[in-house]
Amino acid sequence: MSTIKSTGQMFSQIQQANKTIYTYNTMIKAHLSNSNTNPHIALEIYVKMKRNGINCDNYTYPYVLKACKMIRGLWEGRQVHGEVVKVGFFDSDVFVRNGLIGIYCKCEQMSCSRFLFDGFHGKDLVSWNLMLNGYAECRDMVKAQKLFDEMPQRGVISWSIMIDGYGKKLGLVTHARVAEMRKAVAVKGVVESGKSVIEVVGGGVEEFVSGRNGQVRGDDIEEVLWSLSKMVDLE
Repeated sequence: MSTIKSTGQMFSQIQQANKTIYTYNTMIKAHLSNSNTNPHIALEIYVKMKRNGINCDNYTYPYVLKACKMIRGLWEGRQVHGEVVKVGFFDSDVFVRNGLIGIYCKCEQMSCSRFLFDGFHGKDLVSWNLMLNGYAECRDMVKAQKLFDEMPQRGVISWSIMIDGYGKKLGLVTHARVAEMRKAVAVKGVVESGKSVIEVVGGGVEEFVSGRNGQVRGDDIEEVLWSLSKMVDLE
């Protein structure tokens, strides 16, 4: 807290004529990257920046949109969205575009976020994960699963979102366990240092198998995955 306070004092002592885009960006980032995060102050600095005639750049907007997301500021996010379109960063910067997708997902405006997502040809894994998490947070696992199946690549975060969505959001333990198994296979491989997939997943599969009266036997991963997928109709 003392570091942020002293930095803020130094910033206020700098003559306005000497304040640059870099100093403003640094201060905005500081209030979003510290344990004493204060997105409201970050947005206040952004407003002062605009009033003082400092033009924002592609480093400013992702942090400002992060602040909007943290306070669930839909109105603020829409204002920034309009400005981004006006200055021309809307189509050219993946970080800005992802920031916009993120704020709309956070505010459960999924039609807006999907419109931005579908219209962006420079999508990266973060873009896909933002949409995936948005559907999961809205408890719409049908759309989440459809999007997940369409992903050109998946990471640990992608799998974790699906597991959390099925397990914690909807309480579908079986679906969550199958997703957990598939994550283990995708991320760690069928066998890791001689361990079976049951050991990798931490015994969850073994409990599931025993709960199914032994319908799935052994630890052959192909057989287990095929059988469980049929049981919950995930494929």
